[in-house]
This record gives sequence, structure tokens and C-alpha cells, in this order.
Amino acid sequence: MYAYFVVSGIWCIGLATRKYSVQNELGKCAESWGLRQDGALVHNNTVIEKISTEIEEGDIIVSLQLHHQYVN
Repeated sequence: MYAYFVVSGIWCIGLATRKYSVQNELGKCAESWGLRQDGALVHNNTVIEKISTEIEEGDIIVSLQLHHQYVN
């Protein structure tokens, strides 16, 4: 399974636990981590790290392949 998204403006991608509420922005709570368009890696509303490489159009940020027999 592959997913491809085109985004512009303000964005955030990330991971979250099952307890995460989709009403929160990724990284704003203890249940999620997010990478924002400004390069900030955020968890629990705290910037953990800021990547030094500027993210530009055409960059591949995450490459993830899921095998359905292993995903619950």
C-alpha cells in the first residue's frame, strides 16, 4: 500500500498512540509526535528538535510500507 499527498502552506505529519484525539494537532499532546513545515519535531507541545535541512517541494519526508498481515 502506498499513499501520496501533495500539501502546501502549514502542515504537520506524525505518529500517535491509540489514545490520541484527532481534534488535537499532532505533537500538541502527550499521545502524538509531529514534524511541522518549519522543521520542528514536536511532542507534548514542546519542540524536541529542529532539523537543519529545509524541507522543500519534492522532498520525500517519510517512506513507509505496511504489510496488511502484520497490521491490526
